Amino acid sequence: MPAPPKPLVVYAGPFAFPDGGAAARRILGNALALVAAGFDVEVWTAQKPQLSAPTHVDGIRVRALGERKAENLPRLFKYLAYLTIGRGLIRALDAQARPIAAVILYSGYTPYLLRLTAWSRRTGTPIAFDAVEWYDPPHPLRWLVDPYYWNTELAMRRLARRTGNAIAISRHLEAHFSRGGCLTVRIPPTLDVTEIEADFGAREPGEPILLCYAGSPGHKDRLGALIAALARFDADGRAVRLVVAGVDAPALLALADVRAHGLKSLPASVSALGKVTHAQAMALTRAADFSVLLRPAARFAKAGFPTKVVESLAAGTPVFANLTGDLSLHLRDGDNAIIVGSIGAEAVLAGLERLVALPRGAFAAMRRAARSEAEHAFDYRIHVPALSGFIANLAVATPDRMRRTTCTLP
Repeated sequence: MPAPPKPLVVYAGPFAFPDGGAAARRILGNALALVAAGFDVEVWTAQKPQLSAPTHVDGIRVRALGERKAENLPRLFKYLAYLTIGRGLIRALDAQARPIAAVILYSGYTPYLLRLTAWSRRTGTPIAFDAVEWYDPPHPLRWLVDPYYWNTELAMRRLARRTGNAIAISRHLEAHFSRGGCLTVRIPPTLDVTEIEADFGAREPGEPILLCYAGSPGHKDRLGALIAALARFDADGRAVRLVVAGVDAPALLALADVRAHGLKSLPASVSALGKVTHAQAMALTRAADFSVLLRPAARFAKAGFPTKVVESLAAGTPVFANLTGDLSLHLRDGDNAIIVGSIGAEAVLAGLERLVALPRGAFAAMRRAARSEAEHAFDYRIHVPALSGFIANLAVATPDRMRRTTCTLP
């Protein structure tokens, strides 16, 4: 007798997959955990179907629903098209002959949430919101002119809570959704640690200490104080190098944070490689003595959890960072990280002084500690019981829950 079909969970949203950056890696980690828990998982994206796109990733079926049709249009038309997004997902869900155990929404916010909560009530199928970020605008006046922030605030304070169920990437978001009456489970970024190569080799005494930053700093990450400190190290003849992957030298020098430190050119010890593939970024991180993450204590840093830290630890590379959000749960000064008190120039310089004072023999031990933290905290297998129990207890979005949900400030 054939085995009964496994319960189907659909992971859906306007993301790209599998080549969608940190979002795609977040979804893949959670999907792998759900598969290990006994569910059949499909990832339904809003991207356009492409002949070269994979139909399966690690055994997980991928469907492209083609809802993102306005990516190259002027901004106004993109906003108007965004108002209709999610209709294709509802049509695809209604056309699915196989029973669906749950739908998990990643991103999408207001248009998706309005349609999915109505669909959940109509069909009796539970939905959950995967909450991974919450941004403030770079300037207060952006609240008035940018619909993106209207959209996310309405979704995070009201609509996402109406699903009744939330997967939260951080304690900050876990508390926010729990206060709103949601069934909530906290899952940090996850990955298959066994698939990531780590380097535990000792560094030669004469080699420069190598730092690596991989990503797009934008308004999230700060590199100005570090680059300014390295310019001072250059003047002193101390061998510390920084490789920046993700932006080129002109873009790096154009960042407001870098300009604020009076930097007109990069010191000789800093190289900016421009855009690289994820595989290349991982290779650079693995080859470095420390990866770098310096972030202000803003809401996005409290609400999110940087995937690059998880990947660095999995590669056996300790982290040079200040503590924001949940990083204090996983980074330990002198063990798998060098922790600086702030992103200010003096604190970063003091952190570098401590780093160069480390005996080279300590580096290998820190690399092993970094990998151990990844294995015990971020491998997707660790989170199988929590996600399995979460899915088993999901509730359908109901008008009653919508009335009970209150809007409390995080």
